[in-house]
Amino acid sequence: MNRARTRILAAVLVFGLGCTATGLATVGVPAGVVSASGTDDVTYVEHDVTADTTWSAEDGPYRVAADVTVEEGATLRIEPGTTVQLAEAITIRVEGNLSADGTRAEPIAFTTAPEAPDRVRWASIRYEGRSNSHLSLSHATVEMAENGLTVSSAAGRVSVADVTVRNVSRNGILVEDTSRTPRLSVERSTFTDIGRRGVAVTPGMGTVSDAAVVSNWSATGRRATHRATFTVGADTTVDALRVAYRGHGGVREVEKDSFSTFGLDLNGNGTVERSLKPLLVGLGNGTGNAYEIRLNRSVTIPADATVVAVYDDAVNPRTYGTYPVEVSLLRNGVEQTAETTLPLDLSSAGDRHRRADRGNAETSRASRFSITDSTFDSIGEQAVFVAADAARDFRVANNSVANVGGSAVSLRGRRVESVTVGGNRIASVGRAADGVRVAAQRAADAKLRGNRITGADAGIALFARHQNVDGIRVANNSVTRSETGVRVRHVAAYYVQHVSLTLADNELSRNDGRGISVVAPSTRLTGVAVRGNDVTRNGDGGVRLEARRLVRTTVANNTVSDNGGTGFEMVGRQVRRGRVAGNRFAENRGHGFSVRTSVVVHNLSVAANRVFDNAGVGLNVDNELTNAGRIDLTRNVVTANAYGVRIAGSLGARVHHNTITHNTYGVGAPVELTGYRPGTGIVVEGGDAGAIFRTGDVDEKLAALLDDPQIERELRGRVGDSYTVVLRPRAAGDVWESDDAALTVRSLSEDIPTGITLPKDADRRSRVVVRNNDVYGHPRGMTVNVSTLVDVNTTTRLLVNTTRTVVAERNYWGAPDGPTHSSIHPKGTGDRVVTRRGWVDFLPVADSALRSPRYRPVANVSVSPNPARVGERVRVSAVESSDRDGRVASYRFSVARENGTSPNVTVSSSNVTVSSSPNLTLSFETPGNYTVSVNVTDDAGVENADSATATATVVVRPREMAAASNATRGTSDAPSGAGGANGTATPNATGDPDGGLLPSATVFSTFGGLLGLALYGVALVLGAYGTVLTLRSAGVPVSGATINGFAAAGVAVWVGFGLLGTDGLLAVGVAGGVLWVALVVLLWAVTRQLYD
Repeated sequence: MNRARTRILAAVLVFGLGCTATGLATVGVPAGVVSASGTDDVTYVEHDVTADTTWSAEDGPYRVAADVTVEEGATLRIEPGTTVQLAEAITIRVEGNLSADGTRAEPIAFTTAPEAPDRVRWASIRYEGRSNSHLSLSHATVEMAENGLTVSSAAGRVSVADVTVRNVSRNGILVEDTSRTPRLSVERSTFTDIGRRGVAVTPGMGTVSDAAVVSNWSATGRRATHRATFTVGADTTVDALRVAYRGHGGVREVEKDSFSTFGLDLNGNGTVERSLKPLLVGLGNGTGNAYEIRLNRSVTIPADATVVAVYDDAVNPRTYGTYPVEVSLLRNGVEQTAETTLPLDLSSAGDRHRRADRGNAETSRASRFSITDSTFDSIGEQAVFVAADAARDFRVANNSVANVGGSAVSLRGRRVESVTVGGNRIASVGRAADGVRVAAQRAADAKLRGNRITGADAGIALFARHQNVDGIRVANNSVTRSETGVRVRHVAAYYVQHVSLTLADNELSRNDGRGISVVAPSTRLTGVAVRGNDVTRNGDGGVRLEARRLVRTTVANNTVSDNGGTGFEMVGRQVRRGRVAGNRFAENRGHGFSVRTSVVVHNLSVAANRVFDNAGVGLNVDNELTNAGRIDLTRNVVTANAYGVRIAGSLGARVHHNTITHNTYGVGAPVELTGYRPGTGIVVEGGDAGAIFRTGDVDEKLAALLDDPQIERELRGRVGDSYTVVLRPRAAGDVWESDDAALTVRSLSEDIPTGITLPKDADRRSRVVVRNNDVYGHPRGMTVNVSTLVDVNTTTRLLVNTTRTVVAERNYWGAPDGPTHSSIHPKGTGDRVVTRRGWVDFLPVADSALRSPRYRPVANVSVSPNPARVGERVRVSAVESSDRDGRVASYRFSVARENGTSPNVTVSSSNVTVSSSPNLTLSFETPGNYTVSVNVTDDAGVENADSATATATVVVRPREMAAASNATRGTSDAPSGAGGANGTATPNATGDPDGGLLPSATVFSTFGGLLGLALYGVALVLGAYGTVLTLRSAGVPVSGATINGFAAAGVAVWVGFGLLGTDGLLAVGVAGGVLWVALVVLLWAVTRQLYD
């Protein structure tokens, strides 16, 4: 065949095949997809998806070069293993359906081109679906975006499962530009390296409303004064505010002095009631068209308060219209509200005084979504952020959160209801940020349970204002190494508003502040239950409940121990109908359990609690006003506290069937009550601020005898006499409706200056009763200090019952013959009863313990070896110490020289002062006699009555001493608590005489040491001389047997004298023999080498 023809035919075939392939390829490409030319295998996408379309791994990667919309009715299906590469600022908008469901083996990826710089970010996958639309992402990776997924439609459903969202500059998932949320589920997904929030559900503007920027005149492009206002719907704590004008108008020249007004409009009347200008420490313009106000401290903006900023030197936009102004409220650089855009409306009409009207704004709602089983790590702000006017019916559960800049889970709303936050594991949140934070006006039916939180400001925080809080359950959480375990704050608009919550089965330990802190000073705590919690080792205290009134409070089965302040305290004006039962309050550095009121405690039961080893009062009831409120303290065990029980101001108290023993707090500094020494079993005193009276039982008008203008005014409009009067000697009084906790006024008299009188014991309700208790082991069993209820004064003219009697019958005081009292029973041998003011009736007495006796432990100590040499290890043992009704829990050792000087002691043990081990190892640097003492404490915190001691003798050179027992045993104890004799110890010759392998050089100063050294030295000299002659091949004048004989004789002398008692020579003899044998073997080996 002709060669030219062949070439032409081949060219035609190649061209034809190329065209065919191109045509087939074109048929296989979906609508909107353009295949790249050349060697690049990328498929470019530049057109919308208008019909059902599939993107496959075989035809990928797909590079989206222009915004793409999946139109309504169309479905874009992305198959497993497909990679979608989006160009900078590109959005995939979904109005129809998107199904991107990969597999674990073949995940789908949304990313940038591999050649793109790291700074390049594509915009987002944006869902704008209709009611029948859906967006599904599973087993996919979303990375290098501004917002991974943006949801801006409330219709349809969005599902995200097994998705990794990473390296995103703003939010992983963002719900915005819609007033509602669709059905949204996020599960088993991972969010990491997110610039702002992991998942942000912020329909509308979250809780921000009434937002606008208004110019004082309408000239375009001209300098003007702008007024920016916006209202927050929930309490918001901030230390900075940032305002950004984007590309229209300008604030680049705004400075600190430009602000004429910056503060809070608290009443919604357009004026600033609280100025923040004094807190303004700086203003930065930074980059872009923005300014940032910085405050010198954090400020909480109350719910429904309006922030007002009026500033000069702003520049109007160059054309009329409405322009966006972004506002950010920051704390520690973390935004605290939803992304907020204020409209700057500039029109030719001016409209300079227009203010946004919240009534025209649609209420935003966040509901019907769940975020579960997901992981959040390295998040710039909050991991999960929910903000809406109404946030309800959603779950955030079983997620893992670490290394976030803000709170891990933050829920904000005017109303937060029916939400569950549970099973989350949270660690390392931002500075002043919380593990779970709820900020609302109305909060109800929220379940915060099963979370494990470390390293937060508050593990769980609830802030509410102006509305009731109901049905909040905080249960089964663990919060450790945070500032506060659980923190609740409420501010009421009206005093009748209330907070109801349950705190159950939580572990709150090793936090710097309190385990639980509930503070609502103007609110009623109603039906609060604190049950089954473990609140231990917190820095400031265990639990604090503070409110105006605490009603129907239950405190049951909690362990509150080893806290840095009071274990459990209730503080308020009134505490009513409460129950405190089955708790353990132990080893707290303040009171064990304390109730403090400024008005009254009434119908409070404190029963079956174990109260041990607290630095203050075991059970403390402290009323400022004296009243007849009923308090029942029964079946409690109160021991080893600085004080046992204190009743102040509650003349209706009943203290019965308790065990109150050994409250002497032996270890550490006690928290002292003013005027009372520690070591008192029971303190009974009156309130020092006044008294409460009911006037229904008197004929005369109380107003006629009062000289308190405020009381007189309040009594004028009253009908009948069934009302209560609070009289205070040094403060204004109060009048309210009848109160069954009030004292009863029996008579009025104008003949005495005080006006009102109650004869001694005329009202038998108004007496403290202390009956059927075991009270022993104290220097003072009870102190009575009940004075005149209100002293004679010109304000109240009141005197009631100048002598109050405490009924203290049938108690056991530690001895069969009863307590000691200076005048009633001076020969009693039990605990002392002291009456400062008032009187006590303690007869008859019980002659034996009414319940199982409680004993002090007995200390015992021994020292070995004794005598000991300087520098020798000495073992101190208290292992023989004992406790009849428990176990010895700790040992406190001390060492002192008998001449009173400070000992020079080296301690080999890890704990010389207090240890859970009964053994301690010491060494003494100077000779002398040392007194070693030990005190022991049992598992209830009770310390032994007397120390056990032993004398350790330390010598320079050893000497024989007669063996003697140095063990000290205390005598048996008795329930009176006065038993336990001083232990004594005598030296014991047992012990190791060898201080180590190398003896002291002083052993050679003894006769045996010198004789052995002489013989052994002769052997060494002769042996050395013979060795030299042997190496010179000369004759040796002394035989080897003679030389070895001298050495053996020296060794024998040392060993013999050592066995006879000269310390150290036995070791010298053995060492000398071994050395001699080694030298002989070495010499033999050397000579063999030379002559063989």
